[in-house]
Amino acid sequence: MKRFIKDITAGCLILTAALAASCMDEEWTVKSEVPFQMDEEGRTVAVELPFSLPKRMTATVVTRANGEEVQMEDATLSGIHLAVFKDNGGAPENDELILWKLYNRKDNPDEGGSGFWEDTGHGPDTANDGLLRFYAPTGKVYIYLLANTKGTLFDFYKVGDDYVADDENIKMTNRADFFHIIQPKWKENLVPTDGILPMTGMADNKDGRCFIGIPVTQTGEKDKGSIWYQKDGTEEWTEISPDMDEEEHSFMLRRMVSKVTFNIKTGTPDNDKGATIKFTPRNYTFRHVARYVPAPPNTAPDEYWPEAMKAIPVVDSETHIFGTQSPNSFTVYLPENIRGHAPLPTGQSAFTYAMRDKVVKTDTHKNTYEEADDIPGGSLYANDHKGHYKFRHAPSGSTYVEIAGHYEKQKNGKVTESGDTRYMIHLGDFSQKGNLTEGKGYDNFNLIRDHHYTFNVTIKGIDDIETEVHSGDEANEPNPGVEGIIFKEGAQLRLDAHYETVEMLFNKDAMQVAAPDNPDGAKVPGIYLYTETPFGNMFGTYIFPQDGNTGQFYNEQGTPIPFEDAAPYFEWVSFRKQNEKNALAPYADSNGEIKAISIFKALDDFWSNARNSSTGYKKYYTCFVDEYYYAKDPHQPTRVPQVHEFVNKPDRTFSLASDVKYSADGKSGIANAVYVLKQRSIATFYDINNPIGGIDFIYGLETVDELEGSDLKMEDYGGENNGEDSPQKTGIGEGYKNTKEDLGISSDNGKSGKHVNWEKNGYLLDSDGGAYLPKPANRLNTIEGRYACLTRNRDFNGDGEISGDELRWYTPSLDQVLGIWVGEPGLPSAESALYTNDTQNLSTDKKFDSNSQYPIFTSSEQKGRVVWGEEGCSFGANSNASEIGGRVRAVRTLSAKEAKEKDYKETPDPFYQYEENTGTITLYLNSAALRDEAVKGRELAPHHERDIDINRPYKKFQIAKHPYVEKKVSTFECPGHWPYNGDPLTVTWWQLQTGNAENAKRSTDRMLSNYTQETGGTDKDSWRLPNQRELALMVMVTDLSAYHTDDLTGAEYNDCKTTEIKADCSYLFFQHKWKHSAASTNLYLHCRTSFSNSKFFGNHAGQTSGWFRPHGYFYTTVSKIITMSSGDSDGISGYLGVRDIE
Repeated sequence: MKRFIKDITAGCLILTAALAASCMDEEWTVKSEVPFQMDEEGRTVAVELPFSLPKRMTATVVTRANGEEVQMEDATLSGIHLAVFKDNGGAPENDELILWKLYNRKDNPDEGGSGFWEDTGHGPDTANDGLLRFYAPTGKVYIYLLANTKGTLFDFYKVGDDYVADDENIKMTNRADFFHIIQPKWKENLVPTDGILPMTGMADNKDGRCFIGIPVTQTGEKDKGSIWYQKDGTEEWTEISPDMDEEEHSFMLRRMVSKVTFNIKTGTPDNDKGATIKFTPRNYTFRHVARYVPAPPNTAPDEYWPEAMKAIPVVDSETHIFGTQSPNSFTVYLPENIRGHAPLPTGQSAFTYAMRDKVVKTDTHKNTYEEADDIPGGSLYANDHKGHYKFRHAPSGSTYVEIAGHYEKQKNGKVTESGDTRYMIHLGDFSQKGNLTEGKGYDNFNLIRDHHYTFNVTIKGIDDIETEVHSGDEANEPNPGVEGIIFKEGAQLRLDAHYETVEMLFNKDAMQVAAPDNPDGAKVPGIYLYTETPFGNMFGTYIFPQDGNTGQFYNEQGTPIPFEDAAPYFEWVSFRKQNEKNALAPYADSNGEIKAISIFKALDDFWSNARNSSTGYKKYYTCFVDEYYYAKDPHQPTRVPQVHEFVNKPDRTFSLASDVKYSADGKSGIANAVYVLKQRSIATFYDINNPIGGIDFIYGLETVDELEGSDLKMEDYGGENNGEDSPQKTGIGEGYKNTKEDLGISSDNGKSGKHVNWEKNGYLLDSDGGAYLPKPANRLNTIEGRYACLTRNRDFNGDGEISGDELRWYTPSLDQVLGIWVGEPGLPSAESALYTNDTQNLSTDKKFDSNSQYPIFTSSEQKGRVVWGEEGCSFGANSNASEIGGRVRAVRTLSAKEAKEKDYKETPDPFYQYEENTGTITLYLNSAALRDEAVKGRELAPHHERDIDINRPYKKFQIAKHPYVEKKVSTFECPGHWPYNGDPLTVTWWQLQTGNAENAKRSTDRMLSNYTQETGGTDKDSWRLPNQRELALMVMVTDLSAYHTDDLTGAEYNDCKTTEIKADCSYLFFQHKWKHSAASTNLYLHCRTSFSNSKFFGNHAGQTSGWFRPHGYFYTTVSKIITMSSGDSDGISGYLGVRDIE
């Protein structure tokens, strides 16, 4: 969840004082030659003020290579405030308020305004222009427009020390009040979840000064006025006229944010022919984002506002992961941040790119960090800048981004370099490069409102890092904005969080290192060991036992390190000699005796045989990699760590290498490796950094399904209880119990059976032992989905089976898999997503009409057996996976707080609390999985399921008691049957309100604007359609097919009719015989979310309706599943609303 920071009043006054000083009136004398009648000043007239938006967000392109214009629409208008002040001269306090009025679009009265604007179709963008009509006295005035002030990006209105949601509590009498109250503060959201961008507008001059007057050409009635203004530096008058299309004759609304797009791609190394680069972005964080934006816009802010802007404090965004649909790009909206241009350093002929991100170093070449004097706002905001580098040339407070990811270089199918890297890039328009005297050169660090900046970043290798390492000289760093440890050569693997086994070849000839105490570089038998853990790193040189002495471990300074200090950091890997190549050794003998030993003992064991052997002596060993779990802190072995200290963390690393060298700043390094193992941490979406009472145990997940790349095809989950009549057992706490039942494990001593091929259950070396085979071996003996999770566990006692006491990783239940989808934006990387491919590449083969293209098995039964991974949270029966076979994503139960022994046996608590009497869901997800801002009074912006900014739930939301229905009473008259007439028939029934998919998914109209369930209708206009993740949560907590009102208790969804009911009466033995005609029903409910591949359905020849239409997501109340089939050519369905609860 975003940080809610209550600003210190003094801090806020920095902005107010700067703005007020900038807005002092200059002497303005209106000369006699003017286009309006000066003698009529003070007369009240009717005024028409046209406004427009620029055609599109201005495209300012920034690339490292070549420019390319990118234009996007960002032009939705909701409400416009008009502020008019009489110019009385002097300070702003003298300028009295004439008018403060809110106008709405006629078809969208959500802002609660007192009037509407008129669409004119005249402006530069005819879909977003209009006319405001009002009355005002003639004379000198200031006019300001504020649009979309109720969006999710800014709080606009500051009253006292607090912000208010709307303008109801505002008391404004003059222009000084305006500058004190209108202080738009960034809400720390990067994307408007309601699709609304805040805008401001005024005349095309620096202060918004205008003149309302009666044109000199106007005769007769003098009750209509016009608006004129003078551009800065001119005496020419320009009329604001609705009859002219040019921008200068209209009030231009300008978005208060900069649109920022990053595209990350890899290139071919210039100096390594045949090599390819792979960079997997993980997350990004913006630093130094402006907290406030001055409300009055300006056509040349770089000239007018720099001093005011420099006083505005800055804050960091939250860390965001890259989405699966766009894994190498993102687009965000950032507050305007103008910090000026960097001066050209003395002795430099030009400002270069490398200078933009250069960090101030100490005398020993260590990086320095920001201090209070370096921060806009000073010590008031010092806590927001901890860990920030101090940059040598970038202006203080200028915005930059940090992008973290995993780098690999491959050649001939082998990984030759790998490492985790971090890139720091300052923003600004340097599209023309060079130093252009405060133009679009490398010295530009400004983000200007209403501009679109596109950064195309090409990663061609790690030469910059390598140069930094080898030079040790700050002056020669070509790109100091890159950091990371890079491993070159050797056999390299990236493993998952669960137990793994890896084959390694120990080679006597490769185990030679520089002697720590020998300055001439003589080689001695040994190996370089490196491990990186969340609790610290340990690295150094291990010298093999010589002349009866024991082996010795040295750090990089050549100082001996006691084994008891070093060993705990390496305990997560252990070793055992293999009998033969490509046959992994067991962890223990069949009698239960553990044979795996530490890395130091394994090296001693190898050297004891290799020492007196000939050149070329080699032996294969199995490396046993523990699950990424810490029951004790390796730095303080007596301390039990908190779960958040090792979950959702960067990869931990183990390496056998021949040498390593670090840069002078210690932030980068190059290691020539023999073997490199990098292991991903356990991932979870629970809020483990702020655990609450009532949640004692959670579940975490692996990142990938290793079996997916194998030749295995699990067409069936298997098991006896797999039919339609078996109990579903879908809850969060059912997965572990379901798995044990499916495996036939009834107790801790129960056995799974020998379904795993343990000799092949791991990563095997190729023929020469220098790289790992590209595809995992056939790990399973029995190819059924229920046995897949066994490959993630360890056979501790060597009997070839997994017992109840050995089962850590299991197959999740339906609700656990749906939970992974709901919490996916909160996972540490997009790599952990259920479906990591681009949905644009889905097959259009008809065989997938009723079968998933990426089926994921659950341990639940019936129609909860398979989740359609490519759709997010659609689910169905076992048969949905039969065409291509299913996948399994294993999970593990964890303590929510302090690590606990055998917590894997516990039942995980739900990540939500559901209050049935109110229909309220409260979520305990981490902040990245939640929308930061409640959406009120409007629908969510149109979006698809992969849009992680909008398709997220709010922290707390309420489900409506029933779908949107209207109560109907119908009376049917009997024509009369002599001699019996009788009374008419009166029937009370419910009519379901429905609509088509196009409106539900894309329209800005309110679908539930008239729905209410509270006495007096106090909740009217507060309900909206749920997004897809909210719909999944609703399905998890309650039965959406039944109503929950006093009038409809027990009624089913399909009891409601969509058309009028009918009844006819025929005479039978002096009695009425009423016959009802069948009325139409509807079995589906809408959500707001579309499918990300809008062309996917409808590609089959001759198919234009039903299943094959791109309608997005629905809930079917009969099958009780989430699906993309509405059963109707237009997607006609009902509405069940939700609303965010703050």
